[in-house]
Amino acid sequence: MNFRKMIFYILTGIAIITYTAELNAENSGNIKITLNPSAIQNNNRKIAVFTFNTVSAGNYIFQGPEFADQCSDDLKEIGFDCIDREIISKAVREQSLNPNNPVSLKTALNIAKIIGADGVVLGQVIRIPGLFYATYRYLMKLVDVSTGDYVWAVDAADVKYGDVTEKLKVELNNIDRIPLPEN
Repeated sequence: MNFRKMIFYILTGIAIITYTAELNAENSGNIKITLNPSAIQNNNRKIAVFTFNTVSAGNYIFQGPEFADQCSDDLKEIGFDCIDREIISKAVREQSLNPNNPVSLKTALNIAKIIGADGVVLGQVIRIPGLFYATYRYLMKLVDVSTGDYVWAVDAADVKYGDVTEKLKVELNNIDRIPLPEN
């Protein structure tokens, strides 16, 4: 066997092992959902999902509004009344802020009061590049507008985003104090 073929087979083997390890890491992700029992008793059904903060290692650029849009759509599917993202963007612009950028909790709570939301969802998405594909960590929380307390918080790493909202749906369905949609 010549030297070039041997190097090729060694590098191919390393690539396959690395890919398999990354694939296993993605499939064995961790989703932690923390529920605040005292805040859950409040009816935080009408919520405003604000632009997510995004962090990316490497030179890949992605935007927080897309993640907020996806989160809003998913929360609608599990029974929340999400205020239209265009209404939120307009309210953010009226505060002389850029709706494509994340806002502070204080600002989000003030805007939520103006647009009639009971709760705000703030989040952060962290992209971690890998050899063959990136993994993500999702951090998000629902905060009660009237008290400023968190209702639920999610910390998910090395998972697909759809798995995060599916687990959140299961957790919320297990709590009989949260009214679920009648459909």
